[in-house]
Formats: sequence, C-alpha cells, structure tokens
Amino acid sequence: MLPFFSRQRKVRKHGVKNYSICQCEPFVWLIFFTYCKKNIKIKGFIGYFIAFFYFEASIMNKNDKQYQLKILCLEDTLLNADLIQKYLNENSNYLIKMDMVLKEQDFIVAISTKKYDLILSDFMLLDFNGFVALKHVKAICPATPFICVSGFVGAGTAVELLKQGATDYVFKDKLDRLIFVIERALKEAKENEEKYKLAAELVIANKAKAERAAELVIANKELIFQNEEKEKRAAELVLANKELVFQNAEKEKRAAELVIANEELVFQNEEKEKRAAELVIANRELVFQNGEKENRAAELVIANEELVFQSKEKEKRAAELVIANKEKVDRSIELVVANKEKADRAAELIIVNKDLVVQNKKNSYLGFHDQLTGLYNRRFYEDELKRLDTKSNLPLTIAMGDVNGLKLVNDSFGHAMGDELLKKVTEAIQHSCRAVDIIARLGGDEFVIILPKTTGLEAKRVIKRIWERAAKEKVNSLNVSISFGYATKTSEKENMQEIFKKAEDHMYKHKVYESSSTRSTTVDLIINTLYEKNNREMLHSNRVSKLCEDIAIKMNFDKDDVNKIRLAGLMHDIGKIGIAEKILNKPQKLTNNEWIEMKRHPEIGYRILSSVHEFSEIADYVLEHQERWDGKGYPRGLKGEKISLQARIIAIADAFDAMTTHRAYGTILSQDEAIDEIRKCSGTQFDPTIARLFTEKVFGKE
Repeated sequence: MLPFFSRQRKVRKHGVKNYSICQCEPFVWLIFFTYCKKNIKIKGFIGYFIAFFYFEASIMNKNDKQYQLKILCLEDTLLNADLIQKYLNENSNYLIKMDMVLKEQDFIVAISTKKYDLILSDFMLLDFNGFVALKHVKAICPATPFICVSGFVGAGTAVELLKQGATDYVFKDKLDRLIFVIERALKEAKENEEKYKLAAELVIANKAKAERAAELVIANKELIFQNEEKEKRAAELVLANKELVFQNAEKEKRAAELVIANEELVFQNEEKEKRAAELVIANRELVFQNGEKENRAAELVIANEELVFQSKEKEKRAAELVIANKEKVDRSIELVVANKEKADRAAELIIVNKDLVVQNKKNSYLGFHDQLTGLYNRRFYEDELKRLDTKSNLPLTIAMGDVNGLKLVNDSFGHAMGDELLKKVTEAIQHSCRAVDIIARLGGDEFVIILPKTTGLEAKRVIKRIWERAAKEKVNSLNVSISFGYATKTSEKENMQEIFKKAEDHMYKHKVYESSSTRSTTVDLIINTLYEKNNREMLHSNRVSKLCEDIAIKMNFDKDDVNKIRLAGLMHDIGKIGIAEKILNKPQKLTNNEWIEMKRHPEIGYRILSSVHEFSEIADYVLEHQERWDGKGYPRGLKGEKISLQARIIAIADAFDAMTTHRAYGTILSQDEAIDEIRKCSGTQFDPTIARLFTEKVFGKE
C-alpha cells in the first residue's frame, strides 16, 4: 500500500496526541470506501485516489469554525479527552485545539511552556487529583480559567475546589452545561484582564501622586522648620521684651529713689538755708564773738563734710543693692522660664502618654477581635488553639459553624442585612456557650468554637442550644440558620489540624441539605419582599404566569412542563429585588445609566434561583427571557433556537402584559393593538412560530 494509506499514530512532547485523515481507525476507512462507491463514478485505483482527497477536503470544510480555542485537557484516559473534544467540536462555535496530558510532571511542563485559553481537568487522575492540579495553575498561570469536569466529585469537594480558586465545575452526566460554563469563564477572564490593565494604570497614577505627596511632605517639613525657627525667635523677643520691661521698671524705681533723694536734698538745703539764716542772725548777734563763730563754723564744716561722706556711702550702698537686686531678678526670671518650659513639656508628655495608652488598648483589641461581631479573630483562635492543645484539656472539641444563605442575602438585600444576620448568629452562639469556650469568626460566614475538656456528646448539646436560640431569631422575617459540624481530640497523638479538617467536613455534610432548605425559604422571602416594594410587579407576574400556562397547554406540553413554565413566568422578574426602588417606580423614562442597571435583573434572578436545587432548571429560563429572536437582546445576545423554548414563551407573555396594562411611562394598548404589535415583531423580537400560535390559538385572532 501507499505510505499515506498506512495507519500511523504520532504522540507529541508532553503526551499530546493528534490525528490526520491518514491516521484514521479502520471503521473510518470503511466509511471512506463506502463513500467512494456511492459518490465516485471513476473506477479503479485512480478513482479511489481522487476520492481520498475529495473525502478529506469535504471533512475539513465541515470542520471550519469561527474562533480557535486552545484547551489543555487533564484526564486519566485518552478516551475521556476524545469524548470531550468531540462534544465541544459538535456543539460549540469554536475551533477546538486540545492538548491532553496524563501525568503531573507533563501537566506542569505544559502550563509552564504554553499559554492556554482554559484548562479542563478531571478530579481523579493517575498519580494526583484536581486539588493538586489547581494548586499548580494558581502558582504558574493564575489568570487561566480552571474548570473541573468529573463524574466522581461530590458536592463537598466541588465547593472546596471553588473555595480554592477553581472557575467552575461540571459533572460529566450534565455535560450540556460545559459550553455555557466555558463561555462564562472566557468572558470573566477577559473582564479580569481588562481590570488588571486598569489596575496597572491606577498603580502608575498612584505612584505619581505618591511622588507629588512626598514632595509636599518635604515642603511641609521645611515650612514647619521655618515656623519653629520663627517661634523660637518670637520666644527670644518675648524674653528680651520682658528683660527690657524689668530694666525700665528698675529705672523707674531708681528715678523714684532719686526724686526722693532730691527732695531730701532740697529739704536739707532748705534746712541749710534756714541754718545759714540762723547763722547770719547769730553772726549779727555775735559779731563781737568772732572767735567763737569761727570755731562754730569749723565745727559746721566738719559736720557738713561728714554728712557729705555719709551721703556718698549711702549712694554706693544703694548702687550695690541695685546691682544685687538686678542679678537676683534676672536669675528669678530664668528660673521662671525654665520651670514654665518644664511644666509645658510635662503636660505634653502626660497627654502623649494618655493617647498612647488609649491607642495601645484599641490596637490590642482590634488585633485579636473581629471588627463586625466583636468575637475573637482567626489570629487569636490559632494562638489559643496552640495554647489549649495540651493533655490537661483533653477531650478537646472543635465545632465549625457556617451561616446558611449569607451570600444569597447579600446579593438580594444588600450587605447591611448580611451584617445584621452575622450579628444575630453571634448573639445565638455567645448566649449558648460557656465562659471557658473560645468563640471566633474565621471570616465570611464561618465560625469556630474551641471547647476544652468537652466530649462529642457535650459538644452536641452546646450546638443544640445554639440551634434553639437561633431558631428564635429573625432578620427582616428571615430565619437564622447555621450548619454545624464537630470533631473531638481524645489522644495526645492526634493532630489538631486533622481534627479541624474532620469538623469542617462534618459541617459541610450537614450544609448540603440544610443550606438548600434555607435558600428555598429565602427565595420565597425575596418574592414577597419584591411584591411588597411594588404591588404592580405581583399583579404583572401573576398575569404573565397565566399567559405562559395557556401557551404551554396550546403547545401540548405535559403536565410537569406546564407547571414549570407557569412557575418560571411567576418568578421571571425576581431579579428586580436587586434594583433600586426609585428606578422600579420612576414615572419618567429611564436614563442610560438607569437602563443599564435595570438590564441586570435577569442575571440577578439567575444567581438567586440557581442557588436552589428545585429552581435550578427555571433559572436558565429567567436568565434568557429578555433575549431576542434576532440576537439583539440581553444579557448574552443569544439568537434563534439557541434561546430556550420556555424563555421564548415568557418573552411574548411578558411583552403582551406590559403593553396592555398600566406602565410607569408609555401608552396602554388595547388587546387588538398589542396582538398587532406581536405580529409586527414576529421574526425579529419574538419566535415567529410561538407568536403565530399565541395570536391565533390563545386569543383566536386569525
């Protein structure tokens, strides 16, 4: 035979396989020769040779796709990878280029050397599992979407995969979800890439701002230094002024003393003049007693000299006293200034110390407590667990708690109500535990309790008290529900982390069925809350539900499918619980931003309903009920029969009721006018077959 008719198989590096038309299995060749016999009239070897290339070309033409998608498939058998690739090629708009690896080392080399659009991984692999594979992806190519496709992974394992960073998971018995999951993962990856670019730009802008801020800090420091210098100069001037004032005061005192001395001198002079007058009189009287007068005069001269000497001594003593007093005053001023500075510094130190004490107390509290609930945080829990992990505290029990429906409450009613729910849970746990028990919030909706010297039976009683307490609590008519699991360490040889893992696994087993019931109750509350916010929505939903039921009956749906479409019609606008009330009830036409916000309601409704098992199927109908037959709808722009049949029915019923009943803005149409509008939009907005059935069989308008 010719070489290109021989069967070959080529395995690339990393265990990746590829086939060409010349590498087909025997049954493909049988189809090929049958094809030749029916379609090629040229006989003989040449005819088969021509038919070979014709057959190959026809196959290649059938494989043309719009976009190429590069996928790395991690499977334990080649057959599973072939089945997945075949399914994607047949049901997606992508040209699938799939590499396949079996072993862990080959997987590491593949993601290290090549860039893939996404990774599809089985959970149970040859020598490792999905957790190990996800860990390698997060370390090497964290931006690449990681989807677990497995038939053996349980609900608990799937939740753990999502917690560790997996994009999504698909059960192999529900492979019809795979294309939707892939498209959503690619869309999220693209959005994340744009966010990363924007974040990089923000980092550059923040860096420039930081540099400007640094310059301003330097300028502020320089200004502060200048102000401090000015303050020092002002203080020096104040001291100089005080000294000058003191000197002036001393001068005034000295002047006053001089005035007194002058007055005294004047008085003495007056006395001298009086005395001189007396002497003149005496001289006149005692002219003849010149000798005596001269003697007396000599005595007076001596007395005057002594008086002058005494006056000079007084003046010297006064000057010495002035100098001594001045030195004492200067010293006193210096001591006053120094004492004032010490007092000011002491007052500042007291204030700083008080602030430090308050700040240290606050930091100490926040370092070991959760800010929202006031419970201990993860850091304190881990320290206490090490401290209590001793023989004297055995048996040592750990109880793990998880608040059911917290994410659904946050998405539907806002984080404020979610915080209130967490506070109610905290109160229930605190009032039910003992003083020696350590209660901590690990983060999000998870709580942990350390119960020293407590058996499993005693821990079960504590958990029962918490449940009974929580059952009495409500948050806006919503019951408080917590899933618990526990595990007990009875021997020193047991590892505390393994005990924690057992408690966590035990908790997740309970959460699988407890959380489902809580979510179902929450959905009912969401519907009732929406109807309380807007009574018009309740009437509209009931009418749409009845129209959907009538259409389904005319289309010969069985009883179960009729009930499903009736329920979907009733819940089609449940996502409006996440839309602001002022937008829902606005009497004027919505702005562009308000319209963008309103268009989110199908996706919000999908997230709410898909979280509850019994509503998961109708969640897809709610997501697609605003899509159009011509592909111009939202949120995904689906076209034609790619939109589910039930969603196409809801679209017609919703539009008809909106046209014929009261609206916030717009004109109310009559029934005939609304039917004419349905006919006009048939083939563009609506499915033409359902539109014709609706107008002719439901309303009997030929």
